[in-house]
Amino acid sequence: MNGFNDKIVSMAVAKGSRIRRDHTPTVLFQTRVDPAIRAEVNQAAAASGVSTGIYLEALLRLTLADQGQLPVLDLIRDPKEELLIPAA
Repeated sequence: MNGFNDKIVSMAVAKGSRIRRDHTPTVLFQTRVDPAIRAEVNQAAAASGVSTGIYLEALLRLTLADQGQLPVLDLIRDPKEELLIPAA
């Protein structure tokens, strides 16, 4: 050993934040959203004093704690829906 591993320290989850107390592993979770929604999340996270990732995770955890599960949303159109196409 060259002592390099002795100098490795855990990195914070977000700039200015503390390391997770329980040292739970994390995974990358990316998605595309409407810019207006992103702005709202960024504003709420900033007002909460945390990163957007920590804010969204906390929001999901609170929903799980309150409801026991995340809500199932009916957002997908019926694949059998007919398109109105004029007859030739």
